[in-house]
Amino acid sequence: MSRLTKNYYYITDIAELYRVSCEIISRDISHLTNYSKHLTTFNKMCPGDQLALIKYGSLEVLILRIQTAHL
Repeated sequence: MSRLTKNYYYITDIAELYRVSCEIISRDISHLTNYSKHLTTFNKMCPGDQLALIKYGSLEVLILRIQTAHL
């Protein structure tokens, strides 16, 4: 796999597509988690609620990311 630009990849097979997708998803979830840790109200919640918000919020963020990529 070669990266054409910052946001574009040249993918030659399905395994490569899955690998690149997992890297991007992991990076996005990591960014969401780091962002959430800087929110005052988020830090006042119990760890179980924090985990639930990150878990379900990350799915919504990924869906929005996919939608904006196809516009």
